[in-house]
Amino acid sequence: PAASSAMLRAIPRSLLTLALVGRAAAYSSRPLEPVLTVHLVPHTHDDVGWLKTVDQYFSGSNNTIQRAGVRNILNSVVMSLERDPARTFTYVEQAFFQRWWRELSPERRALTRRLVAEGRLEFTNGGWCMHDEAAAHYVDMVDQTSLGHRFLSDEFGPLGVPTTTWQLDPFGHSATQAALLSAEAGMDGLFFGRIDYQDLALRRAERRAEWVWRASPSLGPDAQVFAVLTGSYGGNYGPPHGFDWDVQLNDEPVEDNPKLETFNLPSRVAEFVKAARQQGSETRGGHILWTMGSDFNYEAAEPWYTNMDKIIAGVNAAGTGVAATYSTPARYLAAKRADAPPGGWPLTDGSDLFPYADGPHMFWTGYFSSRPALKRQVRVASALLQAIRQSAVLAPAVGGLGGREAARVAQGGGEDASAGAAAPASSSSPRSLQSMEPVVSVQSFLQPKESMQGLGSPDDLDVLASLEALEEALGVAQHHDGVSGTARQHVANDYSRRLALGSAAAAAAHAAALRRMGYPGEWSLCLRLNETVCPLTAPPPEMELGSRAGSKSGTGAKEGTGDESGTGAKEGKGGKDGTGSKGAGAVAGSGGDGLGG
Repeated sequence: PAASSAMLRAIPRSLLTLALVGRAAAYSSRPLEPVLTVHLVPHTHDDVGWLKTVDQYFSGSNNTIQRAGVRNILNSVVMSLERDPARTFTYVEQAFFQRWWRELSPERRALTRRLVAEGRLEFTNGGWCMHDEAAAHYVDMVDQTSLGHRFLSDEFGPLGVPTTTWQLDPFGHSATQAALLSAEAGMDGLFFGRIDYQDLALRRAERRAEWVWRASPSLGPDAQVFAVLTGSYGGNYGPPHGFDWDVQLNDEPVEDNPKLETFNLPSRVAEFVKAARQQGSETRGGHILWTMGSDFNYEAAEPWYTNMDKIIAGVNAAGTGVAATYSTPARYLAAKRADAPPGGWPLTDGSDLFPYADGPHMFWTGYFSSRPALKRQVRVASALLQAIRQSAVLAPAVGGLGGREAARVAQGGGEDASAGAAAPASSSSPRSLQSMEPVVSVQSFLQPKESMQGLGSPDDLDVLASLEALEEALGVAQHHDGVSGTARQHVANDYSRRLALGSAAAAAAHAAALRRMGYPGEWSLCLRLNETVCPLTAPPPEMELGSRAGSKSGTGAKEGTGDESGTGAKEGKGGKDGTGSKGAGAVAGSGGDGLGG
């Protein structure tokens, strides 16, 4: 030891310093095992109507209001996914996806199905829209979600049915969404962005930005769901500051070519790691999620993916203990499940996350009552849809066949056909909300018809096809800028128009079901509540002229043929005790309350 000490004293201090620095540098250059993994989830938030109508958004028209074209987004994303098997994308709104799907060639459909089967194109939520959680009725929330899931199940099978709920933009969140539409629907997790600013600050400080939400006091643990805040816990759903590479923005791209003057990979990696560690300190476990996208992003998808490719490679090569990977909501939840913290996840019991405020005295509560006429029209249309469904289910039973027997007969199997022909959706697949639909589809009861002439159509009308327009109109209207009343006026008018057309188309199915239940004749809906007479009950034009001719001193007047003691009076042919009652010849004469009174 003494000799070693003497040797150290003999070494010049400058050389000793160099040796120690060299050892430290060698140690720091060893790649650290990742202690924090950043899941990059590419996505686009496509409003089903807001500043533009749903069709304008899909087509990319009226761009003077907002540049947005969902057809271009989906085309661009699929091409970028095809280029690199590591890339992923997450999509939500089936109102748009279904429009796009109908336009695809068989070859493009096959490619899309392959991307879904590989887990690189993932559907989350899966409803017709991202519904509101305050103004929407829970039945409508279930219906619009079921509508989207039905389409996904038909086209992609079990792999297409979502396992996660993605409610990024609604203005506050309900216990109904967490319990009924998430946990009880078989969803593994609920992702959302908007939460009261004070609650958000407290959760970040206490590392509770991800938690178990036990939303139903009566169901308790049976209806709890894992809740994840998006937008890097910034109260929204976009990427961290400086990492938004949409073509409409100007964030610094990643340049990994050292021969160029714009080479910036080391600095961009350092910014990435700093942002990741900050977010990691506000939750628990070794995985965090970055939502890489925002409103109508990815119309040009390749700039997004090119920059993400470079930053993922750069971060993973840096050896900082932070890793990056492409991911999806389902992949992220699988990683969180495998990496549960020793003390478990924070638990939140009970109520809604309402009202939502994003700053002092800035409560988002006006939409609870804005556009009341549209809100009422949505409720009336929903009630009509439920009435038609119930009528269609009851019709064969009233006619002498039970639901399952009628379904088998309608499907061509006869009364002895296997009961499996009308079996409900399997309860072993809790991922889909299809189990909430009727046990037997109404399509089974009324056979398809080549053409539909409107009201008075034969009773073999295809009920499901007749309800399609109303179901889709209601699905669009549940959007968090629809029934909430937060869209522009021309968009609100479009919602109303769709509901009116859907209701009119569904009336034929209602009439057919009523006739099957034993109520013959013509049936019509009278939706113009400011009028007391509908076309079906109005008198023929000649009767109106005749009743006008019978004025106070003429036929039907008090002093004429139809006076109180004459024909059509209270005690005459059309009187209260007469054969016409309040029809032809009513209380005050030949017209009464019905024909020209």
